[in-house]
Amino acid sequence: TGNDRISSERYASARTMSGQSSEIMLEDGTKVVLNSRSQLIYPKKFSGDVREVFLTGEAVFDVAENKAKPFIVNVSDYSIEVLGTVFNISDYIDDDYSTLSLEQGRVKVNVPGMKPIYVEENQGIIYDKCSGTLEKINVDAYSAMLWSDGVMCFEGSDIYEIIKIAERTYGVKIICSDHSKYTNAKITARFEACGGVSSLLDVLQKLIPDMQYYQNDSIIYLK
Repeated sequence: TGNDRISSERYASARTMSGQSSEIMLEDGTKVVLNSRSQLIYPKKFSGDVREVFLTGEAVFDVAENKAKPFIVNVSDYSIEVLGTVFNISDYIDDDYSTLSLEQGRVKVNVPGMKPIYVEENQGIIYDKCSGTLEKINVDAYSAMLWSDGVMCFEGSDIYEIIKIAERTYGVKIICSDHSKYTNAKITARFEACGGVSSLLDVLQKLIPDMQYYQNDSIIYLK
């Protein structure tokens, strides 16, 4: 695996916990904003013909241009190769899908056993980890990156996707006891993450008929 090539002497690691984000400036001038429950492993100094990093979780990359040294981001099942661009990657271990959204530039996606796929501005990919299939799609890259400015953006999201993001953002556990009530609920909205989980849930109550919740410390029950 990629991590087998990593030694602590050459590489540094940045990790965020629930409810945290972190901005990292790499040695080449590339800026990385790391979302909650994420980890970036990167060289203390780039050497050789490529600039290579390893991501678990989600991050926005603003890659410093260097045509002589491509920038490569390795995630669990594929890698993204760029020269200089801005893009978002989400590749959490507990997600069934990995996604890429490109705001500027052009990237090459390398999946073992497949031909390289080239992605342009406001395009992205969805990689199905279970089936090993990849789909190129049109995306709103700006919205995909709003989390790095403290905004939670949902576009036709179901309650379970919202729960997963809220758990990562606020460090809580959300338990849904009546799944049938939320089966058809699709939410399109934006929230200021700084408002806290109760503010998010109060708005969801207005959008989803009969939604109720109560909180016991860090555990929230939807019913």
